[in-house]
This record gives sequence, structure tokens and C-alpha cells, in this order.
Amino acid sequence: MIRGDEYMLGIEAITVNEQSSIKVAGSSVLYFDPFHIKKEELDADIVFLTHGHYDHFSPDDIGKVASGNAIFVVPWKMVRELEDTVVSQERIIAIQPGEEKKVTDRKGNVISVKAVPAYNKIKPFHPKIQKWCGYVVNIDDKVLSFERAVDFSNTPYAKEKGITHLSTNDIRYIINGPKNPTMTFEGSLYDVYKTTDSLIMHFYEETDDYKLFEGAGLTARDWQNIGDLHTAGMCMICENPALALENTHRLLKVIDEDLRKDNLKFAFIGGHDTNIIMLMTVLGAGDYWLPNTITAKSPIGGKIVFEKRVGRDDRVYLNPYFIYQSDDQVRHCAVLDLNNPPMRYGITFKGIEKNEDGLYLYEDFQKLLKDISVKYEYYTNKQ
Repeated sequence: MIRGDEYMLGIEAITVNEQSSIKVAGSSVLYFDPFHIKKEELDADIVFLTHGHYDHFSPDDIGKVASGNAIFVVPWKMVRELEDTVVSQERIIAIQPGEEKKVTDRKGNVISVKAVPAYNKIKPFHPKIQKWCGYVVNIDDKVLSFERAVDFSNTPYAKEKGITHLSTNDIRYIINGPKNPTMTFEGSLYDVYKTTDSLIMHFYEETDDYKLFEGAGLTARDWQNIGDLHTAGMCMICENPALALENTHRLLKVIDEDLRKDNLKFAFIGGHDTNIIMLMTVLGAGDYWLPNTITAKSPIGGKIVFEKRVGRDDRVYLNPYFIYQSDDQVRHCAVLDLNNPPMRYGITFKGIEKNEDGLYLYEDFQKLLKDISVKYEYYTNKQ
């Protein structure tokens, strides 16, 4: 079974040869029991073998697919046989049913593998006692969606670097000094992140569903993956606690001052998507993922609302929530009204408790802001 995130990997990535011989071409190229391979490929990053029968373990066919640095994942009982005929021990990962392992291929991609028992009860040829294996493999298909959207292998970037697939395991953080407390990162993921801005704008500006999906050879899941890559790039920087604290403490002070003004009915503070992610990080509310939008941490035009209410007990409460337009509402310029309202998503803070109506005591929220201010003063030596 092949999974890409929590969704099944696209069928276009999978090729079925003969018997149980399968190829999966994503960021990593995987082969399962290569058999009757018609031409030499030599592109396998990882080869999985289930058991030693001739139609599942074929050294000649393995020789047609395995790259010089291919990794082999095999049942324990096959290790000696594999060493004698195919590959040296350092490139073999032995596994048995029930085990889970992380496998790093030659490109630096990390694949999660779980071995499951492979046997049958009716025929005597595959007894359970042999501990042969089937495999559940989890693949991150986000980069694959990006590659498909930009026709990656034909881009000048790919040709210049001599690659056909991206690896996102070359990340390097860059942290500047105390006088300029900023942070960024370098590597393939950063290059992807810079490109996703234009893709996401195209997604929202294209109103023709056919051109956006079938016409472009992309699915809704592909576009969500591209949005996730964009979000991941922002979160690499904005969810750094120290950086978020440095860049939001003045904003929190303004919010606190406005909320204390009993005669103030409405206040609006404009900002950027990065401000929203940093603010949620500092408030301990960063563990969220907004539905119905590909930009799930900070959607276009999204707003954080802090709503004060007075309860029947005369105590003051706070109702915090996100309000934003869904992707369909943005793409089709939909008029928002009671029949077509915007999305609304409740915010949960860590360290303070909601009541049964989903509201926080305002005094508890004030204490949360005070604790954040004390933390900022401590870390910047400004007590």
C-alpha cells in the first residue's frame, strides 16, 4: 500500500508490470518485486522484496532497475541470499512483520516503511512461519505535485542542476545577530517556496475550473499540496518562537490597549500573512489548519477577531476566531451575505481554558498577554 500524506498517491505515479511487480515514481523511485522488466531503467532508489520465490526475487530484473546506490528493503530471511547474488550488506535493510523503519535514499528523501505479514491460509506455498513481508509505504507527495505543476524536469533550474526530481532535505537555516533579529533558510525548499507565490496567485485568479484542474493535469489535492509547500516555507520562519516574539510584542501591546478601552466598539489593524502566523505562534495557538483553503495558516484576506462579550454573570469574556473566505468564494468573487457567509474557525489558546460556550474569561486572556510580555522582557534583558 502506498500513501502520500494522508491521501493516496496519484495513480499516474504507479506502474504495474507483471505478477506483483510495481514501480512508484515520485520524489523517490520505488520498485516492488521487479520481474520481467522489459528494458534497463537503473532508476530505482529503493527496491522492496517480499520473499524469495523466483517470480518475486529475480536478480536479472533487479539488475535492470537498481541504481548504483539503491537501497534494498527485504525480510530477514532474504539477507544472505541477497548478499550472495545482488548487493553488499551495507545497502540492505532487513525487516520483519510488525516493524516500522525510516529509509533514507540516495537523494536524501526519507520514506516511512511498515512491514506487514505476507502469507496465505489456503495454499502451502507462503507459510506464515517464514515471516515474509508486505509493505505499507508513506511518501510525501507534496513535492511531486509541485513538480507536475511546473513541468519540473524541463525547467532551466532542473537542467542547470542536472536533476529530474527535487529533494527537500538540504535545508540550511540562516540566523542574523541580535541587532537584526531575522531568520531565513536556504535550499531546495526555499526555491520551491519562492515559486509557489505565483502558482497560488494563478490558482485564485483562474475562474475556469477546467483550466485549473483537468486542463492543467492537476487535481484539487495537487493544489492543496502546493499551498501546503507555501505554508511550510512561511512556517519555517514565522513559527520560530523567538523570532515571532520579537516581531509581535508591539502588536500585542496595541491589541491589549484597544481591548481595555470600554468605549471602543471596533478597531482594525492591518498586516501581512506572516503577522498572523507569528501572532498565533506567540499566543500558543499555532496548532491549527484552516479548512476549505489551500493557504491553511493564513488565507488571503483572513482576519483574527478578538470579540469581547459580557456574560449573564456580568463577567467579561473573549471570543477569538478566524474569519476568512473559502477558496471558491475568493476565486469566484462571491458576494458574502447571510446565505453565503465567510468561513469561521474558533481559536484555541494553550494555558487558559474555555468555558462550555467556547469563551475565555477576559481576565485569563489578559494574564496570557502579561506572561508573554514578561517573557519578552526576560529574553531581551529589558526588565
